[in-house]
Amino acid sequence: MAASAPASTLNQDCIAELQALMQKSPAVRFACLSLTDGRPFAFTGVTSDKQAPRIAAIAASFLALSESFAREGENGRCTHTTISSDGGTIIVMKVAARACGMALSISADRSENLAMVLRRTLDTAEFLARRIDS
Repeated sequence: MAASAPASTLNQDCIAELQALMQKSPAVRFACLSLTDGRPFAFTGVTSDKQAPRIAAIAASFLALSESFAREGENGRCTHTTISSDGGTIIVMKVAARACGMALSISADRSENLAMVLRRTLDTAEFLARRIDS
């Protein structure tokens, strides 16, 4: 993590950003910022906070698998991955912070189209990366 910001302040700032995202878009069901080793760092959502560790672990595993698949199948790098389900969309992407490896997972119900969920995820990840590295 960034040396200039205490972890608790950084955590609170990240949670505030995830909560702001949910206020902008009522379709968002949860937003989870996690370390790429599968531990949750910041979470907000209509689901229980008890789900954060499971969501973080699944996101880390899914992102790692997606990266392996992109490397093997395309000889490239995975920037984000998308899950479409009966209930909506989940996007998992790396947060491009230099300070540490993090992933952002955002879930939205079917009332928001894929392009908007992706745009919100990209924008949130960019903001969080800048905040983490500050």
